[in-house]
Amino acid sequence: MANGNTVLVVDDNDQNLYLIEVLLKSQNFHVTTAKDGKQALEKARKDIPFMIISDILMPVMDGFTLCRAWKQDDLLKEVPFVFYTATYTDQKDEEYALSLGADKFIRKPMEPDLFLEQIQTVLKESLEKSLPTHEPLVKDEDEDYKLYSERLVNKLEKKMFQLEEEIETRKKVEIELRDSKKEWKDIFQAIGNPAFIIDNEYNILNANLAAINASKVSENELKKMKCYEIFHGLDKPVHNCPMCNLINTNQKQTGEIEIENFGGSYLISCTPIFDGKNKLEKAIHIATDITALKKAEKSLRDSEKKFKSVFHNAHIGIVIANNEGELEDFNEDFRKLLGYGRAELLGMNFGNFTFPDDLENELEYFNKIKDGLLSTYRLQKRYVTKNKDIKWIELTVSAVRGNDGEIIQFIGMVLDIDEQKKSEENKKQLEMQLRQSQKIEAIGNLAGGIAHDFNNILSTIIGYTELSFDDVEKGSILEDNLNEIYNGGKRARDLVQQILTFARKADEDIIRIRPDQMAKEVVKLLKSTTPSSIEIRTHFNTSSYIMGNSIQLHQVFMNLCTNSIQSMEDAGGILELNIKDKVFPSLTEDTIGVQGGESILIKVSDTGTGIPKNVLDSIFDPYFTTKELGQGTGLGLSTVHGIIKSYGGEITVKSQENIGTTFKIYLPIVSNNGQTQSHKDVSIPKGTEKILFVDDESSIVDVGKKILTRLGYKVTAMTSSFEALDRFRSNPDAFDLVITDMTMPNLSGDRLSSELIKIRSDIPIILLTGFSKKIDKDKAVQMGIKAFAHKPLVLSKLAKIIRKVLNS
Repeated sequence: MANGNTVLVVDDNDQNLYLIEVLLKSQNFHVTTAKDGKQALEKARKDIPFMIISDILMPVMDGFTLCRAWKQDDLLKEVPFVFYTATYTDQKDEEYALSLGADKFIRKPMEPDLFLEQIQTVLKESLEKSLPTHEPLVKDEDEDYKLYSERLVNKLEKKMFQLEEEIETRKKVEIELRDSKKEWKDIFQAIGNPAFIIDNEYNILNANLAAINASKVSENELKKMKCYEIFHGLDKPVHNCPMCNLINTNQKQTGEIEIENFGGSYLISCTPIFDGKNKLEKAIHIATDITALKKAEKSLRDSEKKFKSVFHNAHIGIVIANNEGELEDFNEDFRKLLGYGRAELLGMNFGNFTFPDDLENELEYFNKIKDGLLSTYRLQKRYVTKNKDIKWIELTVSAVRGNDGEIIQFIGMVLDIDEQKKSEENKKQLEMQLRQSQKIEAIGNLAGGIAHDFNNILSTIIGYTELSFDDVEKGSILEDNLNEIYNGGKRARDLVQQILTFARKADEDIIRIRPDQMAKEVVKLLKSTTPSSIEIRTHFNTSSYIMGNSIQLHQVFMNLCTNSIQSMEDAGGILELNIKDKVFPSLTEDTIGVQGGESILIKVSDTGTGIPKNVLDSIFDPYFTTKELGQGTGLGLSTVHGIIKSYGGEITVKSQENIGTTFKIYLPIVSNNGQTQSHKDVSIPKGTEKILFVDDESSIVDVGKKILTRLGYKVTAMTSSFEALDRFRSNPDAFDLVITDMTMPNLSGDRLSSELIKIRSDIPIILLTGFSKKIDKDKAVQMGIKAFAHKPLVLSKLAKIIRKVLNS
């Protein structure tokens, strides 16, 4: 009698047995297992199960035979028989299984719930005696056996086709396995090229006859030598030795190398052989003479069997094609390169997987060989794989001719150089970026020089303007004019700072600024350089402040507006720049990254070409650019994104091709604590101390002396740093403070300061600079300098610095 909840599971795969057992036990079944049909019958006859679930392909006794025996056994035939298999099944397998009496045929893989549902259905039908019956496909025993054999043979053929390394029939493989030792020796000796067995210390363990002949030494002598001794006459491996690379990587290696003692260039193929612990034991080293390719071709024609052993173990793509370029044979490396199945590639023309732009060039060479104008050709080209990937390869093609001189076949050797090509492309990109950075560095150096001279000029303009304020009637037109000059000088000063920041040569202080004022300056600059076909519209409805850096914000406006203008250069269009206050009562998709609730909204829109959808998500990535080589660094929008994020803001973009692009920037508003003071409202501290003022520019010395004198100080002004040093040395206590320029001939400001401090260690020094790469605030403080400031300084700031230094 059948055991009420026992299920017998039959499968030669331990993992399959385990998975089904766990699944059935989760439903409170008792499970017994067997690994073949014979074992299953023995167990079932001792303890009849409630159901049997069996695979088809198994050793000793397969599933079909088991099912036939099961249904013919009086004790077992009423027990439901279920096939659960994925081993190369088709509809005919199912039909045959059901004809043998199987109650269910289930294909793997199947979701666990569905599988259990199928099992429960079979059990229910079994209990209700409602299991479907199936007529045998054939009633004659011989016909049944024939059908059974066809099913198994069909499965075996499919299985053979799936095995990566089996390229011949199973029968041939079995013969090769039985005779592998003898056949290996025969094949090894039959290889037409020098072949060696070399251990992981470069010792030659064995060599075929071709190797012995090429080496011109006896086999016994060869086995006492290192490979590099016999190949190159050296005491160590040569550079880029494939055998050396194999030992270092444990991977197959190929490469071209000069073998001096063999007298030519050889294509070396090194194939690793591992021991039972997967440790490199030795390697098969085959040297193919590519200086005499025609001899190799003839040897291959005369020794097809010998060629096949090399053909399938060379670890370089090899392909054979007929006169029309249709593939007749190829090795596994070539198949893997293209990604097709063997059946798909056989008969395919090489033009089908050649990149279209490369086909015409190769056909020209191919036809020249057919016309007898060339015997071989080598070129670099691109293949299109089955997955539509494009791969660079180096192809060498030669014609194989018969005794009558007519071309029989073409043989191609294919080397994968895709990584090499990518490296070359990356190198070009890096070189382009280097050139761009060198340009920026050159601009920076030029900007530094301009900044120094221009700041000196501005110092004179601002200084004399401030002196003039005390000499004009308050509220007069002249005072208004002076105010315009004064404000213009400060704007020019800020412009110099913008140039230095662009060149990465100025500090970037974060202060309270108004974005609308910065935008107005940018628009003025753009209008002078923008084509008349592009209209610039602005709408500023804000007077709010943000925390930021005016130079960085200038860079943001310039980058976004310049990109918009460039997108409309061909067809013209409209650039709109809008700024307004916007209060956000709740977080939205656009403002998810904005710190705080109240923000300024900056919107830059254009009617240009738009940004392609497939690159929209990448526009803020560093070095990403859609511009042609040499026209962009890919840093503009990345820099903009970084600046906005550093301010606690958010930037978004929406774009449609041929319609336009809109960037939105949200920046947190800060309160305006205090109003900006005009020149006449500023409180200016004064004093009566004695000051030594040094600058090599006479105009700055003149205006500096006048300003300091008007502030009440007693001033000694000098244009020579050497003379100033002598003057100080003669009477160090004659001065309460020294103010010196940094960049001066002969003796620079920092060196002058050092000498003054040596003479009198407590002398307060203020160091001024229009621009200097040599020194900054930190270095100045380390030297003992009390204050460090950039030209041009407005009177109020200079007065406060002087007073602060003297008071301290």
